[in-house]
Amino acid sequence: MTLSLKGVAVRAGLRWVAEKHGMQAVEGVYARSSTQLRSIIVPGLSSFGIVSSSWYEATLIGELLDVIVHVTKAPNDGREALAGMAEAIARDNLKGVYQSLFRLIATRPQLIAHGQRVWRSYYNDGTLTVTSEREGELLFSVSETREHHLRLCVMTSLVLEQILEKIGYSGASLTRLSCIDKGARACTFEVDYIAK
Repeated sequence: MTLSLKGVAVRAGLRWVAEKHGMQAVEGVYARSSTQLRSIIVPGLSSFGIVSSSWYEATLIGELLDVIVHVTKAPNDGREALAGMAEAIARDNLKGVYQSLFRLIATRPQLIAHGQRVWRSYYNDGTLTVTSEREGELLFSVSETREHHLRLCVMTSLVLEQILEKIGYSGASLTRLSCIDKGARACTFEVDYIAK
């Protein structure tokens, strides 16, 4: 089984590219994509051919992020583009069907108890562990994934930060502590927020 993620996040990211950079940017992404990636993207459709409930291979989504960063000429190794997409994905995913999912993690004890459940709603592989020694600080660890793509990992952490901020973890600020890409056994993130 290959690592895959749900289309609901992918579609919102492509929509951000179209809104921020125009349809010509989406067409540019399509033109620079591999044959395999082109098979899942349809630039002329409002959904871009992405089905929200379908699973998409992480390697393809990692390639998609790399191509988006290149086509949009995003500065800071693409961080600006990734941050914009992350905010759009969080905003989009907190509406509709997924709204009830995020109610499961509205408090620190709920997040610790249900973080893996939310993870598995987006990724078909890996273990997300959430710990917290004190109010105002959370530690996330993603391990046991069969595959890893650095830009997708960065994107995931940015989306996580945005979602936490939007569901009530005021001032959420994420720091990446370790990454599988750098030889670590897990990707770990610390999130500081303003305790209530």
